[in-house]
Amino acid sequence: MKQVRLLGVVGVWAALVIACGSDGGTTTGGDGGDGGGNQFGDGSINTDSGLGACATDTEKANVLPLDLYIMQDTSGSMWTLIAQNQSKYTAVKDALTAFVNDPGSTGLGVGLQFFPVNKAGEPASCSSSSQCAGGSTDFCLKSICLSPSPKFNSVIPCNSKTDCPAGMSCVAIGECTNDPNTLCIPNTSCGTDPNGFQLGQCSAALSTSTCTQADSCTTSDYATPAVPIATLPGAAARAA
Repeated sequence: MKQVRLLGVVGVWAALVIACGSDGGTTTGGDGGDGGGNQFGDGSINTDSGLGACATDTEKANVLPLDLYIMQDTSGSMWTLIAQNQSKYTAVKDALTAFVNDPGSTGLGVGLQFFPVNKAGEPASCSSSSQCAGGSTDFCLKSICLSPSPKFNSVIPCNSKTDCPAGMSCVAIGECTNDPNTLCIPNTSCGTDPNGFQLGQCSAALSTSTCTQADSCTTSDYATPAVPIATLPGAAARAA
């Protein structure tokens, strides 16, 4: 995710100048006029001598309460490395922590929800596909179809070889220690990602994972924050 600088809200006093005019209006002269007012280049003369006395009222600007509902992306792409041992997710988390603890944020209301959340009936984690709620196409992602020359450009989940295209086998997978979004052959070196960052070692075969169709795209599932909106700095510990 992009590096973001979040600005605090500062309350200020503002003067609102209320201009008013007299009934005198303006008169239009020719080349000269009678000198009774301010003459403009077009020959018109402002005869409203009471304008200065009218523009004296001030109004107090009131700062309205501001609530922020933050939707934090926790999808797999957030584990992409942007520096060695730092993912997009950790960078955003660090920025959010700094924001809610900044004295300039005091008085703001902050709530937090995560994307994605699971559909109703889908477990937070799974150990077998039978636990997933989406039927025969909803797999617990612990194994994938693998060709004799493995490339992970396309991930096809499977429970057995019968779920795989011809010529492919169903093999258990692990995840790279520095990027759990990168799948790998268990107990091997993951090498580097496209940016040259070390991905670390591949874990042992996964004993638990997530269902492949668990993510919800229903708007109402995100209407209620996981961390209710509350005022900073008191809410900082929960929001971070």
